[in-house]
Amino acid sequence: MSKPLLKIGPLTSLQDARSSAAVGFDLVTFSLERGSMQKLATNMIWSIVQWLSGPRVVLEINRFSLEELEQTKDVFTYEYLSFPLEEWGTDLLELEGKLIFRLDSTTSTDDIQSIVEKSPAEKVYFEISVDKEEELQKFGNLLQYAFIHDRGAGKKPLELNDILGFSMKQEMEEEAGVLNYEAIDEWLEVFQEEFVED
Repeated sequence: MSKPLLKIGPLTSLQDARSSAAVGFDLVTFSLERGSMQKLATNMIWSIVQWLSGPRVVLEINRFSLEELEQTKDVFTYEYLSFPLEEWGTDLLELEGKLIFRLDSTTSTDDIQSIVEKSPAEKVYFEISVDKEEELQKFGNLLQYAFIHDRGAGKKPLELNDILGFSMKQEMEEEAGVLNYEAIDEWLEVFQEEFVED
């Protein structure tokens, strides 16, 4: 069993981004999404990213943010773009980077399967937000393309195999825009025991 990837954000500060990198997050997310409370200016994301070493960058955006995305060209490198699922369209496959579509447990698995079938290999992934583990049962083998976001996150990760990774968001903040390092450390301790071999 391979170790699931760990994704966090959207982050809004250099301190939280560097701390996330230091404790082993594989992907750190920043928002360019118009309408989001976590949205940062392109130059602010650049000033944070240049201090990071290790994690891959995810930009959380929507179709209204494509102008901001254009401003990132030749400024900093990202690997993933994260969109709401309802904004899916084959035209997005032309964008540089891998795509992560955000959804919840009410989404039809037929919709996801259709997107997978229309997309090149290793281009499209999903972030599925759930309140409890049982809500994931219907997704079956689609979980291999998914980051699982547990909105009811307690002190330990869901006991899931064959998923792409875990995603942490506002439930790991002590206040808006400020990470709760103690809660993250407790979660990561259990994650290491469950998923990382000695």
